[in-house]
Parts: sequence; structure tokens; C-alpha cells
Amino acid sequence: MRDGLVLLFRLITKQLASADFGPGQGGGLVEGLTELTQVVVDVLFRHACHRA
Repeated sequence: MRDGLVLLFRLITKQLASADFGPGQGGGLVEGLTELTQVVVDVLFRHACHRA
């Protein structure tokens, strides 16, 4: 199940990173969410690897 979550988070991160937001449409917010999502993915992935 954790592997599925990691894949889901990576997919969301890729979608956010590739989203085309013009100026003034929350580009900074998207970048912040993308960074936060990548941190969460890394933590989940490391946790899953240690438990395996």
C-alpha cells in the first residue's frame, strides 16, 4: 500500500510541476506544494524501505 501512495504522490508532483500557470495565478503556491509533496514522498519512501 505504501508503494501505491509513493507512486500516487509522485504522479501528483509531476502533474503540479508540469501545470502551466500564468503570472498571478498561484505559481508560487504550486511550487511550494510541489516541494512539500516531494518531501512527503521522500519520507514515505524511506520509511517503506526501512520497514521492508
